Amino acid sequence: MKITNKTSFPLTAVGWHIFTENRGKAISIPSGKTGDVSGPLLGKMGGGICSIVIWGEITCHEEPDNEVGFQVIEETPLTLGGDGHDRGVIVMHRNDHPIK
Repeated sequence: MKITNKTSFPLTAVGWHIFTENRGKAISIPSGKTGDVSGPLLGKMGGGICSIVIWGEITCHEEPDNEVGFQVIEETPLTLGGDGHDRGVIVMHRNDHPIK
């Protein structure tokens, strides 16, 4: 999933999948930049690494959710996916609980 950071602080984002206990690799997205988040690693195939794909593109900002994007502020992470979805992302303020 492509995530654009329009907040004034770095974000940490990670992908997840319901059928695995692992999460994807957590990435840092600096203010004003865009990052790509993948789901958990499935393994190595044909000499490359294979991860679960998470489709879509979102923008995160500090304002309340609106037609432009989703709100992410300190101590208020954004979780997309969940009920009825087998994959999703968690996006949080860089100072919130780090994901390992």
